[in-house]
Amino acid sequence: MGQNMDNDVPKQHFDEPVEDHASPGDQITRLLDDVRKVVRAELDYFHSRVDYTRFVFRWAWRYGAIAAFSFGSAGIALVMGIVLTLSPKVGPLAATLIVTLSFAMIGGIAAFHARKWFRKIYFPEINGDGNG
Repeated sequence: MGQNMDNDVPKQHFDEPVEDHASPGDQITRLLDDVRKVVRAELDYFHSRVDYTRFVFRWAWRYGAIAAFSFGSAGIALVMGIVLTLSPKVGPLAATLIVTLSFAMIGGIAAFHARKWFRKIYFPEINGDGNG
């Protein structure tokens, strides 16, 4: 380990000038090719972040919609349960509590998942943790 495995290439130090026999035009062409590759890589990174964010938002909105529907249903069930409990014919308070708590539990689970998916949206460049 630590040995130069490629014997044809001499080991260069940073203090020594690199000898390149390419013409200035060739060097500029290589530089522009490298710049194009860097720009392409940055665009690919940006597109992958947008795709990832779109994916995360889609799941967050799905779970959020389930949570909103479930909490709305829990409210309706509670009101219906109170009405049914107070009615002279039917008074199943236990059934009202079971339905209300079931919808509230479903809404709570969906809200937890929506929050978990929203927390996955993170851009170091935007949130200030980037290097530049």
